[in-house]
Amino acid sequence: MMEKLSKSDVRLIVVCAVMSVISVLVVQRYFRTAFPEAAIEFELTREQAAESAGNYVASRGWDVDGYRHASRFVYEEEEKTFLERQRDAEEAGGIFSAVNGWRWANRWFKPGEKEEFRVDFSTAGAIAFFEHVVAENAPGDSLARDIARDIAEFYL
Repeated sequence: MMEKLSKSDVRLIVVCAVMSVISVLVVQRYFRTAFPEAAIEFELTREQAAESAGNYVASRGWDVDGYRHASRFVYEEEEKTFLERQRDAEEAGGIFSAVNGWRWANRWFKPGEKEEFRVDFSTAGAIAFFEHVVAENAPGDSLARDIARDIAEFYL
């Protein structure tokens, strides 16, 4: 047997529907302001970043075959928090994106060994970080300070 809705039931349904519409409008208006992460424009996917990072390491003459690869999405938490406290969230998100604050981090390593490669790409596709870690006692060239500086400046 069907039961009819009372006036208070209808009133509750209408109030809930109106509140739902208002909630959706508020979320649409303020979501990106409250959460700058929502404004990230991913021009580079995780897979594309891993491929680009692998190509970057290979183009410098290193072979990462036999290394394990790991990738993740990272950001500088302290810097992000500072910007959000000093600027409004939307402006902070724009600044953070401009300085490659959001990044795809890629790492190649062999468990138990010191040597590893780290390459980060911004979500816009620019290289944001590179590091090649080697053991302190690994063999290598001994360069004069001036020559080492010239090489470093040329690289940069």
